[in-house]
Amino acid sequence: MLYKIIEGYNADQMGDYIQPLLDDGWTLHGNLVAHIDERSVELGSRRTVYAQTLIKEETPEELDARVNYFEILLAKPLDQLTPEERKDREDYLEAMEDEQSEQDADA
Repeated sequence: MLYKIIEGYNADQMGDYIQPLLDDGWTLHGNLVAHIDERSVELGSRRTVYAQTLIKEETPEELDARVNYFEILLAKPLDQLTPEERKDREDYLEAMEDEQSEQDADA
């Protein structure tokens, strides 16, 4: 089961954010929630933040692709990766190097 939380500052525009997800097989989960945010704006002013949760069942193929995403990225030649996949791959390798460095420091 996948879930997303979509946030926005205009209740009327929330439909614009959510409709493409509904068209892609996502389902609304719960009601549209609104809360007052007093921290992220000027002192003494408030802003309403709207949030909607959506859920989606994964097919076995989608689950496998998600679970094995980085393994698949590492197996692909660099020239076949999209810019987003290339960045994900670099970030993953950097995180693995950092984790290895921490383990070496603890040993």
